[in-house]
Amino acid sequence: LAAGLASSIEDEEGDEDDLPAGDAVGHAGELQAVTAEGFAKLLLWGRIPQELSPHKVLGGLVLLYFDAGTAELPRLRQCLAVFFDAFARASAGHADVAADAFLPAVRAAAA
Repeated sequence: LAAGLASSIEDEEGDEDDLPAGDAVGHAGELQAVTAEGFAKLLLWGRIPQELSPHKVLGGLVLLYFDAGTAELPRLRQCLAVFFDAFARASAGHADVAADAFLPAVRAAAA
């Protein structure tokens, strides 16, 4: 989810041609972390519209957390680890969304 958004933003900006390869990767990782953090905050505050499906957004964040490509992004991993705990504890409604989203996302990650 965040990876796709980060990728499309980079394509539009075209800035990665101006950066050395290592900086472009770092920039993409930072953008991915900020995007995921934004979605996490929107979920926590209940600001994801139903047509976007909070279950799917949360599932996308779970997949991002378990994605091997994010192992080198400690800010992203830490943010999501703290978010998952805070989200599930915030309310019974959030706990229901988490319960409905986690198992399918973990199954997809394992596949």
